[in-house]
Amino acid sequence: MSKLRQNSPFAASGGGYYYKIDCWRVACAIGIMILHLEPFSIFNPVINYAIVHVIARICVPFFFLTSGFFIEPIIKNKEKLYKYIFKTLKMYLICTVLYIPVLIDLYLKEDTSLFRWLINFTKSFFFIGSYQHLWYFVSLIWAVILLYLLVSRCSNEKIRICIIIILYIIGTIGNAYHKTSNLYYKFFGTTRNGLFMGLPFVFLGYTVRKNEHKIKKSKILYLFLTNTGFVLMGLEAIFIYCFFNKHGQDMLLFLLPTALCMFISIVVSCQSNIATKRKQGIGKYYRDLSVLIFELHLLVNALIKKMEVKFDITINNLLHFIVVLLITTMAANIIIFFSKQRFGKCIKNLYC
Repeated sequence: MSKLRQNSPFAASGGGYYYKIDCWRVACAIGIMILHLEPFSIFNPVINYAIVHVIARICVPFFFLTSGFFIEPIIKNKEKLYKYIFKTLKMYLICTVLYIPVLIDLYLKEDTSLFRWLINFTKSFFFIGSYQHLWYFVSLIWAVILLYLLVSRCSNEKIRICIIIILYIIGTIGNAYHKTSNLYYKFFGTTRNGLFMGLPFVFLGYTVRKNEHKIKKSKILYLFLTNTGFVLMGLEAIFIYCFFNKHGQDMLLFLLPTALCMFISIVVSCQSNIATKRKQGIGKYYRDLSVLIFELHLLVNALIKKMEVKFDITINNLLHFIVVLLITTMAANIIIFFSKQRFGKCIKNLYC
């Protein structure tokens, strides 16, 4: 595996062996788009809620698990870990620059001074995320740093697992059930961050890779557990909606075991793959495409909405989603194409 792939913030698949993980990256990137744009709201609200606020919730944990899985070989190598964090930070900075027009537009709509807005933006940049979906980059950076500290300072795996479970439970309670502290929320905004969400999933991905040889090779078992988990997630979401009056929560208690079982089922299914050059090429393309879809879709969404307002066009959420998906995919492919040219190599910093 090349150094570039090893240090990629979205982690390389290691060729054809983990080819299916690369395929799932694209599906989950589109799932994140569904989560943000809610294209099925024109249909039955129950169907929309089930797809958007239950099924699609699995997508972000999948990316955290994948990152943890492929970072396992380098977690104790400070030099490689530094490169990984630096690449992630570089991608985050570039994305923030891309979203400056949208951020300026948001500032103009807010009734606040420029100084106050800059303070809030600085705080968000380091702890919450400079824009809606860019919280993932911040959380991933903090999660990787915390994982390194956890692995290097605590050698007892049972204690590590207990710490992770406690953190995730606290985070879920604070996110979906009840705010843990007004002071905490005033500064950090949410428990959906690198400590309470990013670290647990990255750690579990790391643990799966570390113990891959011990995993029972029964894809049917893990698929059954995954499907059962989705049912329990749905029941939990209904419970929270009915008794806590919360709609579209980011974290669920059953999200963690469900995402883990789903990820393990994918890893198990990859173990019979043959690493061919063709699969390596397709896998890398899927990997790059998924990153760019994730990064660009809300920028394209904002531009399309501006066009709709300017030309007085009214379209439903599903059609809007399709347009955004098509344009985002086209833009991603154009970026990939030009990044392969001699004059466009610097563009690669956007996705690897």
